[in-house]
Amino acid sequence: MANVKKTSTAYNTAGQFFALGKYTALVASILFSISAHGSDSPFGEDWPSGPGSMETGGLCGACHSLALVKQQGLSRKSWDETLTWMVEEQGMPDLDPDMRNLILDYLSEHFNPESRHRD
Repeated sequence: MANVKKTSTAYNTAGQFFALGKYTALVASILFSISAHGSDSPFGEDWPSGPGSMETGGLCGACHSLALVKQQGLSRKSWDETLTWMVEEQGMPDLDPDMRNLILDYLSEHFNPESRHRD
């Protein structure tokens, strides 16, 4: 059983490294796309601009559709719990505190319970 745990830990570490590399590559690709095309957001017209827009879109969009993010309408506490779950259970790389707060600020401002009722 100890070998299984070591293998699992090695896989999680490798998975986190790969996910971090994938995130970095995605952000670089997004920034290049913006500069090349002059677009406000590579994530679509309905992806709100503002502090944390690119980081959040890059991180979330690296693994799933941003439509999933846009439909949630969670409180900051629920977004925080969701990020923790993604790190612990889904292999998302752990974010440094400044990046985590930037993403939480963005998510809780633009995709909160009140935003679900906006047209």
